[in-house]
Amino acid sequence: MSTSADIPAAGFPSSVGELAELAHLFQQHRERLVSIVRRRIDPPVVRRIDPEGVVSDAFVVAGRRWLVFKAGCGGVSEFVWLYRIVIDEFLDQREKATAGLRDVYREESVRSAVGGWGFLVADGPGPATEAERNDQAAKLAEALGALSRDEQQVLLLRSRDDLTHAEVGQYLGVSEGAAAKRYFRALQVLKREYAKLTGESLP
Repeated sequence: MSTSADIPAAGFPSSVGELAELAHLFQQHRERLVSIVRRRIDPPVVRRIDPEGVVSDAFVVAGRRWLVFKAGCGGVSEFVWLYRIVIDEFLDQREKATAGLRDVYREESVRSAVGGWGFLVADGPGPATEAERNDQAAKLAEALGALSRDEQQVLLLRSRDDLTHAEVGQYLGVSEGAAAKRYFRALQVLKREYAKLTGESLP
């Protein structure tokens, strides 16, 4: 295994072959990563953030860290390593895109199923009118508020970003089994809280 002394400054690929290897890895996972970013973009900033651009910018960041990761410093799969970089880049761009739009952003996020959490109810028959959809979004937001940040995170990773339990475990630094237990526990809490508020079940 390489040591830190063997790694070029900043971890940049030092040969065409190493750069091509990273490019191939990104191409292999690009479609999935773009899809994840697209699902994370809330309507208020949909025209301000380009999913393809986020992933391309993340590729540059990954280039600075590639050799460090290859040296065995990551402890996660290649996809989870890329995912973490892409999400960090997305959050940075979202922060910039929402500057000066805080009040509008919060209001529109709730209207659009709580800032993207609508995936939790999207597969059901759904409310028929906009007023009913807004009410459902507000109730979902309130139910989510009863969850801890850790519970919200595991729901986000598993249900919206569509990571496997193994990938969630790597991202959180826990076993696959522990990640699965956290997810199902969080989902049960959410369903219970939603049912308390609405008398209905999540799809």
